[in-house]
Amino acid sequence: MSVLLSEVVSGSAVGLRGRLWQLSASELRAAAIEASAEILRLEAVRVAVVDELSMRPDDQVIASRGVGCWLAANTMLQIRDGKKIAALGAALRPFPAVAARFDDGDCSFDHAVLIVAFCESPPKGMPEEALPRCIDLLLAAASGVEATTTKVRNVIATLERIFESDEIPPAEDVDRNELRIASTLNGRVVVRGDFDALTGEMLLSALSNLTMPTPAPDGTPRCPVGGEADRGRVHRTDPPLPRLRQNRHRRWPASARERAHQCS
Repeated sequence: MSVLLSEVVSGSAVGLRGRLWQLSASELRAAAIEASAEILRLEAVRVAVVDELSMRPDDQVIASRGVGCWLAANTMLQIRDGKKIAALGAALRPFPAVAARFDDGDCSFDHAVLIVAFCESPPKGMPEEALPRCIDLLLAAASGVEATTTKVRNVIATLERIFESDEIPPAEDVDRNELRIASTLNGRVVVRGDFDALTGEMLLSALSNLTMPTPAPDGTPRCPVGGEADRGRVHRTDPPLPRLRQNRHRRWPASARERAHQCS
């Protein structure tokens, strides 16, 4: 690695664009890969530090209503992202295998969230002794550069089908119901939830007025051409004029008069 390449990865980004032309294409590829690995490492460090701070909060964290809100107030992160980081740190505690793979940089943040969510709420038909093997399968799907979110979700769906319980189908399982309500900085309220089929239908019926389309107060404005067309349609709706008897004084050809005279 050249000196300039090491500065690209570990140095500041200020003025970096004006110096990147000195690197070859292979060095640029190496810098992009190293920077991505460094981002994964720093994400794991942040999750670990935030989790430790949540277990030993000081006055500033307590005054901020949690470590997630405190992190958002002191960084460029949004409150939602700060709470997500704090939630992952707490969720990784009971699953050291997932935490070790995440700390090693072999599992991304989003994939770790999916894996611990499955571990916290496994299928009801899955025995406890099967959880370590399921974790190994999920970590294998989330490992390496070929790992994708679709791949991890497919493994989760397969495990759910394998251990699907015959007692209560997911559409009727009320134990999975979740409702999260949070207020935003501009005074609005964000609602997220996961409900069974019956509760979902009741919720849709209660909120049906909010899902109906609302027309504009003054209607849709019309362009001048459209206004002229509308006025033309209004005029065409007037009662039609009486039809003139144009054939009253019509002159017949001579041949027609002769045939009429012969018939009479």
